[in-house]
Amino acid sequence: MTFPVWIWPWIGGGAAVLCELYFRTHRTTPYLYQWPAIPLTFLVNYAVFRIITDAPSWLAGFVSFSTVTLLLRIALTVGVLREVVNGRTWLALALLALAKGLVK
Repeated sequence: MTFPVWIWPWIGGGAAVLCELYFRTHRTTPYLYQWPAIPLTFLVNYAVFRIITDAPSWLAGFVSFSTVTLLLRIALTVGVLREVVNGRTWLALALLALAKGLVK
C-alpha cells in the first residue's frame, strides 16, 4: 500500500508531536518505562526519509514537515495541555505558511 506524498508530513509530524506529548505528560516516569516513544521515533525517521526522497527539494520537504509539526504542536498546546501559545510561535507559523506558499 502506498500513501500519497502529502500525507508523510502529517504522519511524521503527528508521531513527533505525540512523542513530545508523551514526554510532557509522563515527566516522572523512569527512563526504563519510556519505551512507548521508541516506535514513534522510528515512524518519525521513516516519514522524514519519505519526505526528503519524495519532495521536489529538500527545502520543500523541510518546510512541509516544519509547518505540519508546528500546527500540531499549537493544537496540542491549546487543546490538550491548556497552555497559552506566545506571539513568537504565531509569528513562526505565519513565516512557515509564507515559506510554504513560496517554496514549490
